[in-house]
Amino acid sequence: MPHVTDRARLKQYQDLLSVPQDVLRAAALNGRIKLDTEDIGQENFQALLWDLLFSSSHSHPWDHRGGRSFRGLAGYVEWIMPAPHQLTIQASVAPRVANYLLPKTVTYTDGSHVHFGIPGLRIERVTARAVHLLHLPTQGRLELREYHRGSLRTMRSRLRWETGSSETSENLAFWYTAGITAAEESASPHWDPTPCTPLRSRLMVRASTWWRHWPHTAEIVPPRRSNTSRCLTWRKGPSPTEVCDLLVNSVIRIAGAVNVSSPNGLDGSLLRLGSAAIELTRPS
Repeated sequence: MPHVTDRARLKQYQDLLSVPQDVLRAAALNGRIKLDTEDIGQENFQALLWDLLFSSSHSHPWDHRGGRSFRGLAGYVEWIMPAPHQLTIQASVAPRVANYLLPKTVTYTDGSHVHFGIPGLRIERVTARAVHLLHLPTQGRLELREYHRGSLRTMRSRLRWETGSSETSENLAFWYTAGITAAEESASPHWDPTPCTPLRSRLMVRASTWWRHWPHTAEIVPPRRSNTSRCLTWRKGPSPTEVCDLLVNSVIRIAGAVNVSSPNGLDGSLLRLGSAAIELTRPS
């Protein structure tokens, strides 16, 4: 991890992650920047977020609220910065992003149910500048903050308006509860740890590299290779080999990750961390 006094490296972090320099300096621990959490619950939650925010439009079973999609939320994101026990996303309209992520469950007469948003996600607190969310099953935290600081009253009012809670106050009350429902617990396979969880969590931390520098065409599709669990594909931007090289050798490298590229670089690359790998492709 680089010392933040190294201005050249700090500038590289800023360029690749689009995080303001003052935020990078404030996030330093003992003069160093650490991107990846050691908190297992936070890691599980960040891996879940990556699955959702890079899912193909409305392909995820929780992504059917209408009007936008999980993947479309990237249009509101300005930058992402991790902390040991929290992920911070600065968004242009934080209450709107929160509204799409907060859960709602519809139960049918036969006992089956459908989830909208993230089961188990709750509002931990609201401040003048941010909506703080807590995922109860993993204890992972997400701060959705805005650049401009308003008043606490204004932020709460905007959150009520975005969520429609001015008309249906029971929604807002539920999103502050500390308990998780049985229907929400049934969704646990989506956040349970797997060998691929650490890699997906690390890709989530670096998501703004895709969103801010290249056209956001990246999406998760079924993998082709038998030794991978997911395939991330995009239509424009650098080659898979170049992306792997960035994630393995640059200042935002994923410690321990290995680039397993095809000899000609035309058939995509594998980004491997431990026993897990994700396929990276860019169709020609």
